[in-house]
Amino acid sequence: MASRIWSKEQAWRWYRERDWVVGCNFIPSDCSGTLEIWQAYNHNEVRKTMEKELALAAYTGINSLRMLLPYGVWQHEHDGFMQRFDAFLDLIEAYGMTLMPIFFDDCGRGPIEQASGKPRFGKQPEPVPGHHGGFPSRSREHSADPSYHMADNRNNWPEMERFVKEMVGKYREDKRILAWDIWNEPGNSGAGGYGNVNKSLEAMEAAFAWAREMDPVQPLTAAPWDFYHDYFERCRPGELTPIEERAVALSDVVSFHYYGPIERSEQLIEAFQAYGRPLFITEWLHRPFANHVHDHLPLYRKEGIACFHWGLVNGKTQTHEPWDWIQNMDLDFSSWQHDLYNRDGSPYRHDEIETFRKLTGKDAPRNGDDSMNSAGQISVSWEPPVLIHDIPAFEDLGVDARYSHPGKYGSQYGRMVFLKNGTWLTVYTIYDNNGYTYEASGGNKLEFAISRDEGQTWERLSQLGHPSRDMDNGQLIELDNGDLLLSCRSVRWHESYQLHVYKSTDGGRTWAFWSTIDELNGSPGSLGNPDKGVYEPHFYRLADGRLSVMYANEKHVIEPPYYSQIISQKISEDDGRTWGEEIWVAWDPASPHLRPGMPVWTRLQDGRYIVVLEVVHLVMYQCVSAAITYKISNDGVHWEAGNGTPIPAQHGGPYVEQLQDGTWMVTSNSGQISVSRDSGASWQTIASLPFASHLWPSLYALDGSRFLLLNSAARPEGGHNIQMCIGQLK
Repeated sequence: MASRIWSKEQAWRWYRERDWVVGCNFIPSDCSGTLEIWQAYNHNEVRKTMEKELALAAYTGINSLRMLLPYGVWQHEHDGFMQRFDAFLDLIEAYGMTLMPIFFDDCGRGPIEQASGKPRFGKQPEPVPGHHGGFPSRSREHSADPSYHMADNRNNWPEMERFVKEMVGKYREDKRILAWDIWNEPGNSGAGGYGNVNKSLEAMEAAFAWAREMDPVQPLTAAPWDFYHDYFERCRPGELTPIEERAVALSDVVSFHYYGPIERSEQLIEAFQAYGRPLFITEWLHRPFANHVHDHLPLYRKEGIACFHWGLVNGKTQTHEPWDWIQNMDLDFSSWQHDLYNRDGSPYRHDEIETFRKLTGKDAPRNGDDSMNSAGQISVSWEPPVLIHDIPAFEDLGVDARYSHPGKYGSQYGRMVFLKNGTWLTVYTIYDNNGYTYEASGGNKLEFAISRDEGQTWERLSQLGHPSRDMDNGQLIELDNGDLLLSCRSVRWHESYQLHVYKSTDGGRTWAFWSTIDELNGSPGSLGNPDKGVYEPHFYRLADGRLSVMYANEKHVIEPPYYSQIISQKISEDDGRTWGEEIWVAWDPASPHLRPGMPVWTRLQDGRYIVVLEVVHLVMYQCVSAAITYKISNDGVHWEAGNGTPIPAQHGGPYVEQLQDGTWMVTSNSGQISVSRDSGASWQTIASLPFASHLWPSLYALDGSRFLLLNSAARPEGGHNIQMCIGQLK
């Protein structure tokens, strides 16, 4: 039995359970239309574009997408399409988004002679420059039916019904579906934007009935649209054509399209508010028609209207171009019609992105703020520090390739792993030579120390060097079979940067090369000014068992839009033997000069993933800030663009851990430890610490509220040694 149209009370109850909906009409930039998005041909490449552009959408504050469902792909590649659609819903869920699917579209009407029973699958024609939609408007002269839609032929209705009922029936309770848009722009003949009000009326009514028969928990709607002809004095806001009146009458929530100026928008909203239902504007943003972000988005926020602007990243559909039928009007076409981002991911207008981010709560300071204050202090009881490693200072031959003295280096950058056999293993960086500037086989080495009594005593276990290179940034992980993997960087500065993985099958006593995560190599000096290296790898195992690694990456400084540095990620399906394609984790499309780096990440108890990073701001090659931020991902693979949310009292070289009692802890080179017991909403600092300063510190959860702080502690004679200290939150 078909359900009824929702009552106004039911519609409002549903709407108020949700955050403000800020959406966009989404077509990936490398697709010319719906067919190219959803067909099997080249879908893996389309998927990669989707992932990158949905990260931009999430960064912008967009939390929902509106997209036309591909009836032809559903017909002719049914099983494959359903699998791809499921995977797409998984993808948008990872970015915290929902989908508003559209079933049928009057805006796509055209000459009957150009209608086709089966879409042309495979490679699609390249767009013709200068035309909105990618191609010139189709000629309607001499057509037997210049505004044909498949719904005009009732023989198509049984298959259309099966389409609607399968999609709504399968996803009728799926939280990833926000609402069902039954018919796009009902009555639009597609000829110069004018309406043809009768042709689709009965088909639209039938489509509403088919969807409602499946009794979805999501609302149904179809949007009146014929309001932007104010220039022709043809119709006024609130005056509906017969098919539009019927669309509103059948809708659970009232939606509409409007591309006109702010004064008319306000009148239109007032007219639609009279229906007493939640409002959705499912198409807006038209700069030549004075429909702008700076005035319309605040209006929709103020009035509590769900809003979907047209276009995200400019691409094959060329929706930055004006509609063909308005090109001879007396309008200012110096601005794009639609879209927010250039193809390379940089904002078309920075102020528009700022408006979106501000109104959606995404506007954390990009550079961070080292002076931010924490909300009070918290006490910790500390055990006495334990020395893990110290190497005596020595008289070196001079500064090394980084202009530092090897003899005063000592040991730094300690990282620990608790092994399943009960032993604790630590890796750290040492300097016991004059460096490769003076010695052919010189350079930093990695050393390993082991404790068999839970950190009370330590003994040196082994060393690992790469002659004529600096090794650093070691980090350890234990595999299921007890083997160990080590990730680290191996560098000849301004010449060769490599991130390597080594494997040990004997508990860390010996190590063998296993794989390369990433690298960039050149002639001496060729990779400097600016630097073009890779650094600071950090392993973590995903919930599905795959091994993953994050690292700082300067390789994108040589390609548009020239990011000085980003955080990258790769995934291994075979425990680190080979690595997949690069995933972007942290980058700011509005500030590509900022340098997110030193990622450390872990899985939270609620199943999400957190990464902390430093965001370095350089001015004339000098660091003016190195704020610490954090980012959250639902699955540890998909990360929205941007550099994250600042953490007060922290700067440079961060580390994050979650204690067994759920507490978040973050430390850094600031010499502070920050504590959050409300998932990052507020932070306190620990009142007293066992070390006068921190350098490359790390944190490890023990039982309950106990934890271990590992630090490169400063020595009176210069340099550092590796010490640990166990604390317990009071």
